[in-house]
Order: sequence, then structure tokens, then C-alpha cells
Amino acid sequence: MDWLTILATVTGGAAALLGTVLAHSLSSREERKRSSSTARRDSYVAYLVALDAAFSRLRQLADPDDPPENLTVQVRRAFGEAGVYEARERLLLVGNPAVLGPAEQVLRRLGAVRSAVRGGAKLHTRPFHDVYHPYAEALWRLRIAIRQDLGSAPLTPADVAKESWDSQAACDFCRTTPAVPQQSSA
Repeated sequence: MDWLTILATVTGGAAALLGTVLAHSLSSREERKRSSSTARRDSYVAYLVALDAAFSRLRQLADPDDPPENLTVQVRRAFGEAGVYEARERLLLVGNPAVLGPAEQVLRRLGAVRSAVRGGAKLHTRPFHDVYHPYAEALWRLRIAIRQDLGSAPLTPADVAKESWDSQAACDFCRTTPAVPQQSSA
């Protein structure tokens, strides 16, 4: 028996087996990476959609021409019915830490809109706009963080025909209504 032939056969078989295992490992790693990216993207979209649904509901509740039956109860339900908290939990599980900070900031800003509406703020009034514009800016900051995490090109306000992320420059109410000066608490 020729030991050189046996050795060559065993070495060739081991190399083929090692190549197969390495290819499978690389393929599995790439699939996990792709799956993780898809899960993050899906959680980001679900969170943005839930925020939009909650904000839309709050706008309805702030409509002076269509006052709701029980404002306090309906405002309290706005986040739950929109699925904000469920979407936030999904985001916290799979989101990139660079996105989680802006996501929490948007939630706090939307909470301020909710508090203002619960307090009786109506559309096209200073109390509503004082909380709306910080929310709008925070929402755009979140979108920018998400785009960066997903590897998309950065955005500027000009890319979407805006002057600023807070939308104040294009806001008819803000352009025609003078700001009320803040009193210091000294």
C-alpha cells in the first residue's frame, strides 16, 4: 500500500471538509447579519408608524371643531391604541444603541404633545405649537439616526424641501403669530 496516496487522499478530504465547514460558517454569519438588519429595519418602521398614529390621534383630539366626548380618557388611549409602547419594546430589543437615544427623545416630545392636548391645547394655538415643533425636530433626528444605522445616505432639511427639521419656517401659524416671551423664574 502506498502511504503517499493515502496521505494525499486524507489531506484532500480534510481540506474539502474544512472548506465546506468554512463556507457554511461564512454563509450562516452573513445570513444572521442580514436577518439582524431586517429585524432592526422592521422595528424602526413599526416605531415610526406607531408614533405617527399616536400623533395623528392627538391632532384629532386637539381639533377645536370636533371636541371629543371624554378628552382625558381618549388622550390616555392614544398611545396604547397606536401601539407605541409595543413598538418601543421591539425597538429596545433589536435597535442599535445610536438609535435608542433619539427614539426615547421622540417619545418624550410626543409625551409633551399628549400632556398639552390633555390640558386643552388646540390646533393652531401657541400651546400646541410650543410642543409640536420640538416633537417634529426630534422625529427628524430619529429618522436621521435610523438612516445612518441602516447605511443610507445622510439627509439635510434641503433634501426634503425644508428649511429646518422643526418645520417652524414653513408653519403658517408660527409665521403669523408672534412668540410669547418666556418669563424667567428668578
